[in-house]
Amino acid sequence: QKMIFQRGGAAEVVTRLSIQEAFAFMKEGDLYIGNDTSLLNIAGSFGTSAIGLFGTTPPLTYVPAIHPVLSPNPVLKGKEEMTAISPQSVLSYLRQNQLVGFI
Repeated sequence: QKMIFQRGGAAEVVTRLSIQEAFAFMKEGDLYIGNDTSLLNIAGSFGTSAIGLFGTTPPLTYVPAIHPVLSPNPVLKGKEEMTAISPQSVLSYLRQNQLVGFI
């Protein structure tokens, strides 16, 4: 979050919302980053660019707004496979695909 603010962006880490509030955030936000859950799919359905973190599940391909970041080590399983996805790899994906202008 600090890096985003330093570069002129705004970010919110939100953990407790009603379903209506969550939908409003997904619709109005510029970018959503999260694992393969219903919130990822909701963001994508609104056309919000969504970075999906995929471990053991195959990435979604039917929603153009969902951009998959895969675990770099598919040999790992479960939690270890997800924790292998580093924040740096997500930032690299954002830069390479020019999904946000402030990174």
